[in-house]
Amino acid sequence: MIDPTPLSLESTPRGVWPGVLIAAMVFIVTAPTLSWLEFSNGSENLNVATALEIRRTGNWLLPTLQGEPRYAKPPLTVWITAASIRQFTFDALSNPDPTLRANAYRDAAWQMRWPAYATSCLSILALYLLARALCGNQIAVSAALIFGTSFAFIRFSHSATTDVYLTFWVTIANVFLVKAIFQNQRWTGFIGAGVAIGLAFMSKGPVALVQTLAPAIAFATYRYYANRRAGRPSFIAHRSSLLPIAFAIFVGLLIALPWFIHVVSRIDAWSRWRREIMIGDQSVPGDSILAYSSLFLILAPWTAFFIVGLFLAITHLRSTAKPETRNPEPVIFALFLVFVPIVVMTCAHRDRNERYLLPMIGPASILAAYGLLSCFASRAAIPARIRNLLAAAQFAILIGAGVLLPLLGATGLLKATTHDDGTPWFSWRLAISVALACLLILLVGLYVYRRRPMSLIATSVLIMLIAQTIGAHGYRHTDLASTRPLADLIWSRFPQADMYSYRPGQTGRRAPEELSIYLNRSVRPIQDPAVLKPANRPQVVMVYQKAGRPMPDLPANWKAFAKLPRKEDAWHGFVVPPNDSERR
Repeated sequence: MIDPTPLSLESTPRGVWPGVLIAAMVFIVTAPTLSWLEFSNGSENLNVATALEIRRTGNWLLPTLQGEPRYAKPPLTVWITAASIRQFTFDALSNPDPTLRANAYRDAAWQMRWPAYATSCLSILALYLLARALCGNQIAVSAALIFGTSFAFIRFSHSATTDVYLTFWVTIANVFLVKAIFQNQRWTGFIGAGVAIGLAFMSKGPVALVQTLAPAIAFATYRYYANRRAGRPSFIAHRSSLLPIAFAIFVGLLIALPWFIHVVSRIDAWSRWRREIMIGDQSVPGDSILAYSSLFLILAPWTAFFIVGLFLAITHLRSTAKPETRNPEPVIFALFLVFVPIVVMTCAHRDRNERYLLPMIGPASILAAYGLLSCFASRAAIPARIRNLLAAAQFAILIGAGVLLPLLGATGLLKATTHDDGTPWFSWRLAISVALACLLILLVGLYVYRRRPMSLIATSVLIMLIAQTIGAHGYRHTDLASTRPLADLIWSRFPQADMYSYRPGQTGRRAPEELSIYLNRSVRPIQDPAVLKPANRPQVVMVYQKAGRPMPDLPANWKAFAKLPRKEDAWHGFVVPPNDSERR
C-alpha cells in the first residue's frame, strides 16, 4: 500500500549553483544544434517573419507582417528576435549569391534562436528556484533535471516563439508568488511577481494571468476553506499584504499597458483581441477538449513518476484538514500551478496546442520529482514492487530514445526518420555507434540502480541529451521548409520582384511565412487580382488553389512559373511582367 504521508520538504541552503550548473549543462550540449534546422515551425515563422519585417521597415512600436499590422500578440518576443540579428547578417540575407545567402540564413538561425534557447535554460534555473522555495534542495535539483530533459523541453525550447519567453516570465512570477505566500516576503514577493507578470503579459497577453494569478487565487481560496475545516485562522490575505499587492498591480500595469494603449490609439484592435481571448470563437477550428492530456506524453521519460507525484498531491489535497506532521501545501500549490491553467485554457479557448503546455511543464516536473523522491527516498512511500515497475517503465522509454531511435533512423522504414529524397536519417555506422553507446550507459545505469536507485536520474539525463542531439542531427538534412526551393527560384529569376499572395474568397489569409523569410521581403495579400497593374519591375503572385476546385480567373498577362504543393492543396506562382516587357 502507498504511504500518503508527505515527504519532508525541509531545505538546507545551497545557493543557486546547482540550478546554474544544470542550466549551463543543457545549454552547452544543445546550443550547437540551433542553426541546423530550417525555419519550418509555424509559430516560430510568424515571429521570425515579423522580426525581419521590423528590420526592413523600422516599425518597432507597431510591427507589421506582410505589410499589415501585427498586433494579435504583444511584441516583446519579436522585439528580442529583431534586435538579435546582426546588421551584416541581415544584409546578407538578400545577397544574390545563393551560397552567401545560405550561409547568412544559417547565421541568422543561430542569432535569432540563441536568445530564446538561453531563456529556456534560464527557465530551468527559475524552476530550480521555484522548486527549492516550495520543496527543498533535493526535489529542486531533480525537478530541474527532469524539466531540462523532458520531451516537451527538447521539442519546444529551441524555437524563437512566444511560449519560450512566456514560460520564463511565468516561472519567475511564480517564484516571487511563493516568496509572498509561503515565506512571508510580501513586498519582495508581490512586487517581483508584478514585474514578471507584466513582462509575461508583454510576451503573450492575458494567458500570463491564467498561469500565475489564477493558480495563486485558487490556492488561497483552497487554503481558506481548508483552514476553516481544520479550525485554523481562515483569512485569505493578511492586511499587511494589501499595500504591496496594490503596488504590484500598479507596476504590472505600468509595464503591460502602454503598448496596448499605443495600438488602440492607432488602429481598431479590440475585435481582434476579443477573438484571441474570448470563449467560442467559431472562426477557429476547435481541438479536442482532451488535447491537453498530451501533458502525460510530453513529460516522457518521466511520465510514470509524474503520475505518482500527481496521485500523492491529490491525496494530500483531500486530507489537508486533518492533523499532519508534515505540511503538504507546497506540493498542493505545484498541483494548482499545473492544472488550474489547463482547466481554464481548455474552457476558454478552442485552439489547444501542445506547445501551450510549456509553462506548466516546470510545475509538472516538481510533481514528477516529488513522485520520484517518494519512491527512492530513505523512507520510501511506495512499495518496492511498484518502484521496480516504475523504474522498468523508465528504462523502456530510455531504450526507445537511445537505442531504437538511431536504429530506426538508419533503416528508413518510417517516413518520420527519412529525408525528403527517401534516404535514412543516419548511416548504419553512426546509428550502431550511438545505439551501442546508449546501451552501455543503460546497462551500467541498471547495475548502479540496484545499489543506488537515485542513479536513475543521471542515466535518464545522459540518454535524453544524447537522443536530443542525434535527433537534431537527423533533422538537419531534412528539407522541412518546403518553400525554400521556391524562394531560391524567385531569387534566380526575379530577384527584384514585389511579392503578393491571393487566396480567392479568403480575406486576410497569407502565403506561408517561410516564403517571406527566405525571400527577406513581404508577401502582401491582395483581395482582387485586378489591383495589380504592370509596374517598373516584375510582380510575383502566389495564388492558392483548394483541392478539387478549379484555378480562379486570372488576368491574361499573368504567366505561371512554379507550383508549390501543400498537402492536397497547392500554391501556384505567377509573374506579372514589368512595363518594359509589355512594350516589347
